[in-house]
Amino acid sequence: MTISGRVVLDEKGLSGTKVVLVKNGTRSDEALTNASGKYTFDELKISPEGDVYIIEIAKPGHITVKHWVSTKAPDERETVYPGYFPEVELFKKVREVEREKDLSSILEKPISKFAYDSIKGDFTDDGAYFSTIKEEVNQLFEILEAEKRERYRLLEAYKVNQAEIKVKTDEINKIEEGKSTFDQMIDEVVADAHRLFDNKNYRESMAKYKEIMVMISESGLPKSERDALKKHPKKRIYELESLMAELSEEELNEMDKVEGK
Repeated sequence: MTISGRVVLDEKGLSGTKVVLVKNGTRSDEALTNASGKYTFDELKISPEGDVYIIEIAKPGHITVKHWVSTKAPDERETVYPGYFPEVELFKKVREVEREKDLSSILEKPISKFAYDSIKGDFTDDGAYFSTIKEEVNQLFEILEAEKRERYRLLEAYKVNQAEIKVKTDEINKIEEGKSTFDQMIDEVVADAHRLFDNKNYRESMAKYKEIMVMISESGLPKSERDALKKHPKKRIYELESLMAELSEEELNEMDKVEGK
């Protein structure tokens, strides 16, 4: 029997792939695939007793695959010198460690079986066996594809979430910047109002405190914060109204002149 196999990847011959021929559990021969991905083992003896061969195909970065071949056949058979022409596509190792273990576990078994079929009276591939292995591999790759889609979905959701967080952060920073500017402006007006009050320039002090009330009302701050900020100027306005009510117009004018000097 002659075995003339081919190793492919993405439908192209894969050169430099190591192919080992194991006979009844013992390494018997080995070869490297040529530029077309082909290799050959010949003169495998066929007999009623026969031998069992395992063809191991391995390349770094790929999952090892195997073919199973039996040379057990009667002396009287239809094909005296049969040939076996297996072609297999190697699987690249997957990044998911657990899935790679699953794939290796499936392919620990031979991917195909070639033996004499007494009903057909000739050597043939076990199509049912191959279909079973192929189905297991396909199911695993369907799982891998589903997991890939889920990872992509989660990644996109994460990106959207991060974008939303950035928008909210920018809004908060903008508000904080606005509050900082507002605090600076109102601090200056409050300082002027206090100075005028301490110097008994009640009319201008009253105007400043009213200006502060307007600034707070138009600040855009939450109502609770606006109400808290208004307490002191509102108290001063009431205090100024009481003080100014006790003074005559002449006295107020005189106080204004003193402040103006």
